[in-house]
Amino acid sequence: MPHKFYHGRTGKVWNVTKRAIGVDVNKQVGNRIIMKRIHVRVEHVLPSRCTEEFRERKKKNDQLKAEANARFHGL
Repeated sequence: MPHKFYHGRTGKVWNVTKRAIGVDVNKQVGNRIIMKRIHVRVEHVLPSRCTEEFRERKKKNDQLKAEANARFHGL
């Protein structure tokens, strides 16, 4: 399991191996932020949910556009 500092952190995947995933994570050290590359076992990783609301809104907007086009072209 990775160091306690990285629990709950988000990052970008840069490498996939048989048992682990390489992740870029930002770490604040003093007054600077360093990008760290760590390998994390797959069972400790969750997909990010930060774009969930955006995807739902996009689906809803696409559906509304389709309904509006059907109404407009149906006349």
